[in-house]
Amino acid sequence: MIRTGSQVLIGCLVTLAFADGALAYKQAAPTVRVTVSRFGHYYAKSVPQGSGGETRVYRVQAGQDQLWFTLSFVAYPDVDELVTDEPSVAPQPYITTGTGGGFYAKSVPELNGTAGVTRVYRTKAAEDLLIQTYPWYSPHLALDGWFAGNEVYVVRLGLDDSTVTDGEHTLVFHKNDKLLKSYSFSALSDLAKKISGTPGESIRIRAKQFRRPFGNQLIFDIDWIDGTDLAFNVETGEAVTPDEEALLEQLYNAKKQISKLQQAWHDQHDDRRHLITEDELRAINPEGFPELPHGYRYVPGLFWEPVVLEKD
Repeated sequence: MIRTGSQVLIGCLVTLAFADGALAYKQAAPTVRVTVSRFGHYYAKSVPQGSGGETRVYRVQAGQDQLWFTLSFVAYPDVDELVTDEPSVAPQPYITTGTGGGFYAKSVPELNGTAGVTRVYRTKAAEDLLIQTYPWYSPHLALDGWFAGNEVYVVRLGLDDSTVTDGEHTLVFHKNDKLLKSYSFSALSDLAKKISGTPGESIRIRAKQFRRPFGNQLIFDIDWIDGTDLAFNVETGEAVTPDEEALLEQLYNAKKQISKLQQAWHDQHDDRRHLITEDELRAINPEGFPELPHGYRYVPGLFWEPVVLEKD
């Protein structure tokens, strides 16, 4: 159901007023972006064109989406300020988007169950680019990716605010078209037991989200209503404990510091083919070489290659 003209205008003004600083930044570097309503049944595609552009609002359909209305400016709006989106009991086509709106997934059901298809698109000014297709429908998806590369991560969830039972596909991780790892109810319950020591007979989810704790590291979090938190490395789908995440951050910071030393060594020697040793890096700056996590060592490498820290 579309709101009245005055409600649409008010919604746009609220979006502009509360996001004035952010919009000023966006206008300096406008990008094509998709924003989605609360339940994913509507979305807005904002397309900059020179100093102007437009925002088109669509109703998601199983086939071609229905153009609902057009705004003659780029707004990156809160879609729920423009339309009334309501939850549905029966499976319906819907869209979910990743951070920044550069990617989105459209999941379309068949008559019942999880039969259907999910397609992932990269947002383009004209026709969006299809980059992944999955032979299933899921009412609960999470999506994220990198604008500069082709990596797109899709997390399929078989749980929400309702209770789930064993035997269901509860949590499934994909990177691009590759299945990384899936978890059953009992597997998640075992993970929760290791953290809190008190697994329940049923699991109710409170929140689910991607997180970038440092650098390019991408973590997917699940927060249970009972307070137990689970984190997963989306590169592998493996669960990550707080100690393991701290180790990943320590390795990241060490690699970042070593990379700066390698660049400084190259600036002095201008040799792209030399494998730079730890002693040579320490000679650049004796205090600059980081303390590595226990059991790890630096592998001599070229200054332009990623830093490798190897476990003994």
